[in-house]
Amino acid sequence: LVERRLQDKSIVLRPSSGVSEALGSAGRLRYLILTDGATVPADLLCVGIGLVPDIDFLQGSGIAAGRGVIVDEALATNLSGVYAAGDAAEQQSGLDLGWLRAWEQGALAGANMTGAKKRYSRVPVLSLQAYGMDLMAIGQSNPKGREFRSIASDPGQMGVYKKLSLKGDIVVGALLVGDIGDASAVEKLVREKALIGQVDPLLTKRLFDPYYWESAGREILCPVCKFGIRLGTEAKEGDVVTCPICGEEFQLASQDGRLVTRRA
Repeated sequence: LVERRLQDKSIVLRPSSGVSEALGSAGRLRYLILTDGATVPADLLCVGIGLVPDIDFLQGSGIAAGRGVIVDEALATNLSGVYAAGDAAEQQSGLDLGWLRAWEQGALAGANMTGAKKRYSRVPVLSLQAYGMDLMAIGQSNPKGREFRSIASDPGQMGVYKKLSLKGDIVVGALLVGDIGDASAVEKLVREKALIGQVDPLLTKRLFDPYYWESAGREILCPVCKFGIRLGTEAKEGDVVTCPICGEEFQLASQDGRLVTRRA
């Protein structure tokens, strides 16, 4: 679905191809040589290599570190009274990158510094938009191994695809494309390691029965910060919504019978 949306916008995809060489002249980029041998004209090259926390300043401090500052579920370091939050905080399950997660962790760490006993349970969430199509990957959205199985909808129906990943009978991840109306409920399932047999039947219908998709779209992604915003039942096409996190204003539009975002 995402590939088709991008191709409809005249974007050429080259999956499994990397860049082996960049060639230019007169101080400007002209061509890219790909790992499959193809030559592609280019005047701009964007490189994404991930994030590496800058923790060199902590050397000699006694604070335990790996890729980031090692913390427990309370976001506390090995030194009493010292906490870490954000991209530099590394739990047993790894780094949890992104400014929204940093915001959540900062609030939790601050509360614990004042005596609270809160715990941060990491569930990786990737949210993005492809020309108005919402996509969200939650937890282990595409796990490998015989111990995993999945329940999925037909990707050819209404421009929507939804999948739950299971380890045995435990919900460990999900992939939502084209409709993220139940993202919060699904993330809660993953966070709580819910058994598939105990999932609310109505939620299961909203995920996999196209009949229920007509009334979906009660949750949308902010086009700037990708925060999931819950809409009221009265929300309609043309309404202007303000993101409570970044303050961006955008308009609601209708697409395939669901509400989506459009810059105001």
